Order: sequence, then C-alpha cells, then structure tokens
Amino acid sequence: MLDDLNATRDVAEPKRELPRTQLRTFLSEVAAVTDITPTLRQITFRGGLDDFEPLDGDQFLYVLLPPKGRTELTFGTDFAWEAYEQMPEAERPTGAYYTVRHWHADVGELDMWFVLHGDAGDASAWASRAEPGQPVGLWGPRRVFYPPTTTGSYLLVVDETGFGAVAAVLDQLLAADPDVDVRVLAESDGHAGRVEFPAGPNVTTTWVDRAGAAPGTTIGLLDAVQRLEISTDTYAFGAAESRRITAIRNHLRDHVGLAAEQVSMTGYWRAT
Repeated sequence: MLDDLNATRDVAEPKRELPRTQLRTFLSEVAAVTDITPTLRQITFRGGLDDFEPLDGDQFLYVLLPPKGRTELTFGTDFAWEAYEQMPEAERPTGAYYTVRHWHADVGELDMWFVLHGDAGDASAWASRAEPGQPVGLWGPRRVFYPPTTTGSYLLVVDETGFGAVAAVLDQLLAADPDVDVRVLAESDGHAGRVEFPAGPNVTTTWVDRAGAAPGTTIGLLDAVQRLEISTDTYAFGAAESRRITAIRNHLRDHVGLAAEQVSMTGYWRAT
C-alpha cells in the first residue's frame, strides 16, 4: 500500500471517485488481530462506524494513524484533506490506503488485510504491532472497480497487497452471478503466502511463485498475462507494485487492445 496521504493509490487517479471534500472520517479502534499467512494480517475495526455506508467491490479507505512516536489521534471526525495540509508536521497523521475485506453490518465491524514487511512503511510497521484498543481513523470509502455492463469475463491480477481487493471483488461478482467467468493471477512467495479466494465453478486461480525474490522485482505476473488468450469483452482489474502493474496495463491496452474503460490497474505500492 502507499504510505503517504498525498500519494494517489493509482498511477492515474481513478475517474469515478468521490471528491475528497465528500469523504468522511470515522474514528474507530482495533478490535481483533488475526494472521492469515506469515506476511498477511487481518485487522478488525469496531466502533464509530454506525454511519458507515459501504460500497461494492474494492472499496478502500485511508487508515489514519497517530503521528510517529504518538499513541493518540490528533484529529476528529471533521478531519478533511485541507485540514491535513494545514496541520503542523508533528501533528499530521501517518497511514496508508487499504481495501475493506469484509463489512459486518450486523455488528458494525470492518476487516482489512495488511501486508507485513517490517518497518518499511508507517502503516505496515503499525500493523505488525497492532493490538486491540488502539485508535485509528478511517477516511473514505472510495473504489475503482467499475466494469462495463457489456463485460463477459474478468481478469484479476494481484500480488499480496491486492489479495483483499480480489477476494472482495470475487464476493461481489459471485453474489451477482454464481457462474461468472473469472481468471485470477496471483503472485506469492511460495505456498505459505497463498490464501483461499472465494470459489465458483468458473473461477480459476493461477499462482505465480516469486521463489524467494524480493516483492516487486520479478516479471512473473506480466509473463502470465502475456500467455493468456483474452477475449474482447474482458474487464481487467489489477493491484500490485506500481511499475509491474503499469507494464501489465500497457500490455492489455497496447497489445491486447482492450479499451480504457476495460482496464483498471492500480499501483498499491512502489518498490524502491
């Protein structure tokens, strides 16, 4: 994920997002922490979400955390983009964008999946030490998953940072049509890093093994996409390292010939 409030979540800003002035800030806290894989952690938030209005698919929020070295939030529910820019640097929250994996309306709880990569990024460092009771702000939600009504099949391409988004999108697609045609290409570092995605009779998942290479340094996902036969009615959604996902977007647009509205490839993080 992008650990910078000023960074857009996409290489190009999604065209259908709500204006930032219309986004809401919710004050919540950690309710539970569950490890899904050695490098993927689910954090559940509860409290302050009575008025949360969920979106479909890949809805995401900015997780707002206390400034470095602090344990309490420095903002309220009136927090807005303009407020951040006007705050003293020592008071500015840290954080990153994360996708909602589950919204449990009956109990007012929200699950998100966090990739753990040590202290490389404020949000990941916080997630590695998260405990029940810790306060957070949640700003949003927004989404970028907008398939055309003429879509006949789906291609979902992700590394670990996009697992939660693909799982949520699959939930939406399968609820609308249990026989939906979906191909998932997912990169992990071996079997231990894999997750169980929602399944359907026409959902196929192909795993791309990074085989110990550093995240964001291989072309395995691009190679897997290039080997596919992709129909002209496909909607392609992707979430991975910025440069890798840009290369996949360019292939789908320039070589496969998909139209702009058929391709949503989002850079969730940037390798250094």
